[in-house]
Amino acid sequence: MGAGNAVGTQIPPFLVFPGTRIRSELLDNCTAGCDGCVSESGWSNTEIFKIYIRHQFMKYVQAYPLIRRF
Repeated sequence: MGAGNAVGTQIPPFLVFPGTRIRSELLDNCTAGCDGCVSESGWSNTEIFKIYIRHQFMKYVQAYPLIRRF
């Protein structure tokens, strides 16, 4: 997952791997600030999106109070 704005600012990527637990070496040599998690299928879902918002997006974006309710 990734996010950016019209000015060109980008949030470091958030990667989703197939599996049951994340292996730290999967994130070796990634872009600074890159993070990730796993899902059984390797695809994003509602829970992973919530993790992304809470732990990656909010780390880099000053958000409106409405977003903070996740």
